[in-house]
Amino acid sequence: MVKRFDSYKYLIHEIEQKREEMILAAFCTGFTSCETVKKSEELDNLLNLHQQFAINTNYDYGFNH
Repeated sequence: MVKRFDSYKYLIHEIEQKREEMILAAFCTGFTSCETVKKSEELDNLLNLHQQFAINTNYDYGFNH
């Protein structure tokens, strides 16, 4: 089941949290452990949601200013 993210800030928070979990898993269980790979896949899914958000909303990251 895919979670619905109602706010951009919440999505960014989830991405940062999942990234930290993945790094911790890598250091504790190894870079190729099942836990690390699972966290990496979860992070990929969140990043894909972020990309879709950016496409669907024409989000301006401020790089053009």
